[in-house]
Amino acid sequence: MQSEESAAKKTDAALHARLAASQHQDASDVKTKDAQLANQKENAEHLNDMLKEKDDLAKNSASALVVVLLVAAVAFRVTYKKHKALIAALGDLDSSKAQHSQFQQPLLQVEEVPVKLERGS
Repeated sequence: MQSEESAAKKTDAALHARLAASQHQDASDVKTKDAQLANQKENAEHLNDMLKEKDDLAKNSASALVVVLLVAAVAFRVTYKKHKALIAALGDLDSSKAQHSQFQQPLLQVEEVPVKLERGS
């Protein structure tokens, strides 16, 4: 019976040793997985930060583009109005020149009439 007890104690000790090794391995695996998850979390946060920066840059670029287009539209409108005013002024100038040329004509035109002088003898 002692041999059975001794065998049982050996088996029990071996099982406890295997259990301890298994628990140690599990703890090691958990630490490894926790480190991997922490690393993945850091990477995800970094990627989110980069995406936010790119998103902000895109929004700022879009805003700048809108401002440039608005300024261009205003500049075009001002240029168009000035062009129309210039065309109108040139038309007024042409009509003014036509009226001015009428006033430049002499008021009284004298025609030369040939005169024959007769000599009296």
